[in-house]
Amino acid sequence: MNLKQKQLDGVLSRPINLDYLLYQPVAPPPTEGYPLILSLHGAGQRGNDLALLENHGLLAHVQNQDDFPFLVCTPQCPEGDTWLLYLDELLSLLNEVTKQYPVDPDRVIVSGLSMGGNGTWLLSCKAPERFAAAVPICGWGDWIMNFPDRVEEMKSVPTWAFHGADDDTIPLEESEKMVNALKQAGGDVKLTTYPGVGHESWDLAYNDKTLYHWLAVQRRKR
Repeated sequence: MNLKQKQLDGVLSRPINLDYLLYQPVAPPPTEGYPLILSLHGAGQRGNDLALLENHGLLAHVQNQDDFPFLVCTPQCPEGDTWLLYLDELLSLLNEVTKQYPVDPDRVIVSGLSMGGNGTWLLSCKAPERFAAAVPICGWGDWIMNFPDRVEEMKSVPTWAFHGADDDTIPLEESEKMVNALKQAGGDVKLTTYPGVGHESWDLAYNDKTLYHWLAVQRRKR
């Protein structure tokens, strides 16, 4: 798998404390650049060991795909923290990656699982102008940021959420709450529920070819 380990050095607008893995497609970039997926992991992959990310979530799916067309950036959240504390750093990371690699700025996607699903909702609301689409998996909103009241801010971002119906870690109702609020706000959103599936619904979601066909046609709304 064509993975590169990177460490941000804090030379941008604010100090950055995020290491990350970057997957680059084998095929040369289109004229406009690669579509980019910012992939946010769950609580179990926090720390300072990037090897924890290699066989998990979206990167696990990418390993089996010789022709995967998306650039994938997977940062690592420090131990004991959550993505809520790193929203500005994630946006700085996007700035860094889009400067260093051929990225189509109109095809930047954010996706994450569990704690990363929470981060996907949060980041989409904080900076909806940056994203062509959002894919939160078994995630939830956050009372600190007054969710789901603020979800209207991301109504311009097409969103596809996924959740296991039998998830006893993050209940299905957490995704339903966010999806219903976004629908009421006029957003383009849908929810796929997996009957009989618990918390690890991301394996089914990331192995769904329909998801990538959908992502391939998404463009940022200006």
